[in-house]
Amino acid sequence: MAKFLVGVLTTRDAEKAKRCIDSIGYKDVDIVVFVNSPDRDYLKKVEETCAGYTVIETECNGTPGKGKNTVLDYFIQNRYDYLLPIDGDDFYTKGAVKQIVRYVNLLEDVDVLGQLENKMSYQGKETVWKEFSKNMASGTFAAKSRANWRTIRQFNRLTDDVFPFNRILVLSQYAAKNFRYNEEILVADDLLANFVLYANTNLKYYLLKNRNWYYYDLTDGGVLQTFATNESNSDNIKPFFDKIKELDFSLSKVTIVE
Repeated sequence: MAKFLVGVLTTRDAEKAKRCIDSIGYKDVDIVVFVNSPDRDYLKKVEETCAGYTVIETECNGTPGKGKNTVLDYFIQNRYDYLLPIDGDDFYTKGAVKQIVRYVNLLEDVDVLGQLENKMSYQGKETVWKEFSKNMASGTFAAKSRANWRTIRQFNRLTDDVFPFNRILVLSQYAAKNFRYNEEILVADDLLANFVLYANTNLKYYLLKNRNWYYYDLTDGGVLQTFATNESNSDNIKPFFDKIKELDFSLSKVTIVE
């Protein structure tokens, strides 16, 4: 029987990490909480809030990619079959993890399982990209991305949808051993990982359509929230596009699962 690990990566909000754990709701997976924070007291807070679960402190350099690579390493070293990576401020919809496990077992040859669209939460309320973007000042994400519009359109051929709202739900051992999260960029490390994996034509890449299993919480400084609240932060997107342009998608393909 396949072994599944849910790796919860938390940086600053122990209560939300507990909310993430509570949303898993499936006993046939192992759960490990990874603390990636420059705050030396935060580890103790997570251990208290998430009592009863394995909690591991990662080496932190101030970027999210560093913590996510620690999750990958733990997953590989402990010989699980599949990893469900999730940021601790995000959470699953009811019954999602059970369904994810079912899909992986059904598809059998999954290396990457992603969700084409995910639900978005902002200040405790459900939202969608179009509504949230109304609050973004001109000159932020859209303007900074305009110079890279051709690249964005190339991504859209993958999903026939709006960049960049797909989440990595599952990684196989093979996938985890064949890529690393970028440990230099300050934002969009998860989006870059999507496309690094997509560029690897040896991986079996699936995207789920019409499934809403993952809530992305915008409140605590995700890519969009970062740009929406502080225009100067939008300069951080340039290294993301610089890395993307190094990739070759000419032979990439993905299977869309309805």
